[in-house]
Amino acid sequence: MLNLLSELSGKRKTMLRELGRKVGLEVRLNALNARNDLRLAYFLKVFNIDLVLDIGANRGQFAQELFNTGYSGRVVSFEALPDAHKRLKEAAERQKYSWIVAPRVALSDQPGTAQFHVTEADTSSSLFAPKESFVASTPQARPVEVIEVPTARLDDIVGEIGLSVENCFLKMDVQGGESLVLAGAPNVLGTAKGLMTELSLRPLYDGQPSAQRLLEAIYEAGFEIWDVWQGYRDPRSHRLNQIDIVCFKPNKTSSLA
Repeated sequence: MLNLLSELSGKRKTMLRELGRKVGLEVRLNALNARNDLRLAYFLKVFNIDLVLDIGANRGQFAQELFNTGYSGRVVSFEALPDAHKRLKEAAERQKYSWIVAPRVALSDQPGTAQFHVTEADTSSSLFAPKESFVASTPQARPVEVIEVPTARLDDIVGEIGLSVENCFLKMDVQGGESLVLAGAPNVLGTAKGLMTELSLRPLYDGQPSAQRLLEAIYEAGFEIWDVWQGYRDPRSHRLNQIDIVCFKPNKTSSLA
């Protein structure tokens, strides 16, 4: 059905979308301009990226979606939560693709241990405690326990597992801990071609650096924003609080850069 939409006239597309919305459905075109996942897969191909570092992988949702778009390179996933890490390994073992799960660790700016705030919906868990305003608007972000997790620098752990990260792509979904990951990865950032991260337009966690500070670090590392995806929106005020940004370094050999 989605392929047929691309052949319809503009007026008919609008009519079909409006019909779908009347019954609570959103009809999307199966095309790059309409789908974030397809654009990301396209960008990875354009930049000849065959290694994605999936940081904050949870149970492997991002990697599975990436493989479903046709990406055929390698993925190395990192996750700190014990239960999520177990399920992540199970998901990777079921895949026919090149998908490796690193030892359970929270990537940060230094090795050691740290307290990790586990939330009701574990996808909101973080090295930082969620702000009261975040929990008030999104109850599933309520902390249910605090556990101790091992921490490591990305630069150190890729060396320990013997991973060549030349021309890699970093994906970060670490709920406020982005600056910590970047601080522990100057060598990886130097060779990486691309990066994807959440960007909080207002802090959702105690101690979380501002969006301006994170953007400065990303641009100082040589990246530029190529794409913006809508992320978390406050369900009460409908204010957009978080977006995902996809970034790449300028590529003088590409006609698209």
